[in-house]
Amino acid sequence: MFRKHKKFLSFLLLFCLLFQVQYVQAVSRYPSGIILNKKSVSVLKGKTVKLSAALSPKSVKNNKVTWTSSNEAVASVDSSGKVRVKACGTAKIVAKTENGKTASCKVTGVICTTKGGTASVATPDGVRKYTMYDQADYGSYYGSYGCVTTAVAIASSGFGKTYSPKDIHEGSPSKAYSERYALKKMKASSALYGNAAISVAAASQILKDMKIKNKAVYKFSTSSAMKDITQHLKKGKPVIIKARNITYQGIQLANAHHALVLVGIDDDGTVTFINPLGGRINYSHGKNCNLTLKTIVSKFMRSASGNTAAPYVTSLSGAGGYILVG
Repeated sequence: MFRKHKKFLSFLLLFCLLFQVQYVQAVSRYPSGIILNKKSVSVLKGKTVKLSAALSPKSVKNNKVTWTSSNEAVASVDSSGKVRVKACGTAKIVAKTENGKTASCKVTGVICTTKGGTASVATPDGVRKYTMYDQADYGSYYGSYGCVTTAVAIASSGFGKTYSPKDIHEGSPSKAYSERYALKKMKASSALYGNAAISVAAASQILKDMKIKNKAVYKFSTSSAMKDITQHLKKGKPVIIKARNITYQGIQLANAHHALVLVGIDDDGTVTFINPLGGRINYSHGKNCNLTLKTIVSKFMRSASGNTAAPYVTSLSGAGGYILVG
């Protein structure tokens, strides 16, 4: 009798253990929660961002997640959580488990938004903000010769600097952000001061004195400039370019030579730029225009052929080049 009871108890214990295992497996089959690696993100139009979902418990058996977008016109999402931003606006990307647990991320598609005198450009690291300084706001010199100084002020504002074109051009030789400080280091004569535009070399030196890393490029081919500038813009960093006096398809970027700040690019190659002439976004001397980088490089830019180390632009031969800022 005792043996029968013992056998029954062993069977009962085994049954309970099996039931418990089945119960635990049933409980952990579906996740109890889901979270995403980002709650909100701003992304440049044409770029992608990867969202990932973390399920709890980690050992859950059914880890299938379905991704959807509330606004496919702004942002689409594939089955792996890769989001492609197609237009400006907002979309809510939702990740959902099979048992109905959800988590979402607000995606804002941005090329460039402006408010007052500030331009905000989406970058892979967040939003970079630029002050849109007006070249002609500080006196007659700036209107005639101050495009490079103003472009330096605009580009450096994207790195938290608050120096206006006037601060830079008229600052004391003891101030590391000033044009005079850079020219002194370059052993430049002050004879032309106030009567000529500073060169790409001088602009690069001013940025270095501000502790902003940059690379000045004076001679280039269309393909090398395209590669350089595209990679830099896609990292969310600005580029100062010198445009030449040419009219192409009714668009003119320079009366003689003119500095612009490129601040963004989409997958189609269309560039967002800030024009120091009036601090305007994507305006070419008064006319709104959308230009691809290929058009800008091949039609409006040229290599310098003169003395690239000269502190001033005294002839058009020294007016070419670009600066990768940051």
